[in-house]
Amino acid sequence: MKKNGLLLTLVLACLFLTSSCEEEGPFIDFSEPEVIIDTIIIDTTLFNFTVVDTSFITTDIPATQDKIVLIEEYSGVQCNNCPKGAEAVKVIKESFPGRVVSTTLHAGNFAVPYPESNEDFLINESIALNDFFGLFGYPSAVIDRHLFPSQNFIPVTIPEQWSSLVAGRLDVTSPVNLEVITAFNEETRQVFVTVTTVYTKAIANEYHQLSVFLTEDHIIDAQLMPDNSLNLTYEHEHVVRDMFTNWGGLVLDLTDEANGGYAQGSTFSKTFVLSVEDNWDENNLNVVACIHADGSSTKEVFQSIEQKVIE
Repeated sequence: MKKNGLLLTLVLACLFLTSSCEEEGPFIDFSEPEVIIDTIIIDTTLFNFTVVDTSFITTDIPATQDKIVLIEEYSGVQCNNCPKGAEAVKVIKESFPGRVVSTTLHAGNFAVPYPESNEDFLINESIALNDFFGLFGYPSAVIDRHLFPSQNFIPVTIPEQWSSLVAGRLDVTSPVNLEVITAFNEETRQVFVTVTTVYTKAIANEYHQLSVFLTEDHIIDAQLMPDNSLNLTYEHEHVVRDMFTNWGGLVLDLTDEANGGYAQGSTFSKTFVLSVEDNWDENNLNVVACIHADGSSTKEVFQSIEQKVIE
């Protein structure tokens, strides 16, 4: 989109100033029907998009969304079995339309690019998550970051098992709803994302975090195949290009201090901005967001969502 450069500069300056302010949590009166904890609103009409960073508690509780399962597939261009993992994820998403989102994270020794590669999919966030989950084989699927009773580890290394494990997560009731709004500025090649989280049920004794990924589909590049041939025109899907949050996620402040958790109706709206590299096709970019435990006792993902950057 062609936009006014001066307006964009002013908007970004406002973003910088507001984000650098020290935040103090004011008193919250829970007797009010709706309580604003903190709000930063900047009208960026040049994006037809409002930047909002706000938290409040509402009494207007929405209907609970269906559970969306997150598959974090760990892969590598030098892993000859990894195309089988990618195919398994594709079949799962086709089997449960609209109920599964996925990311592909390249990490470990098998992720080192070939001399013939045009891309290097290794990023620090994927490496950190790879280490966090203790990956020991590729391909592996981390499904909702859940430790299944049938498994000894969170990463599941047998693609034939992934579908049944995903199916078992579909009936889980999520305590949170997620919504994602995206905007893309062609001149600056920046993606603006607002993620809104609403707790439809109260949560006690848990800290939750928000992780937001930027993925790209339809990347043509080198991949070792099951027959050990090098396919230079392999189509890579759902590749994590970057993260809007750090690899561990953004901690959501507790709204129910007495119970160490989140009151029903707790609503968080967080906005992020990320620059897109010249070799990333904005038409193939997606935002994947998930709400998950902080990892102190569980790493569970409670809800996920995916939204294309450009519809």
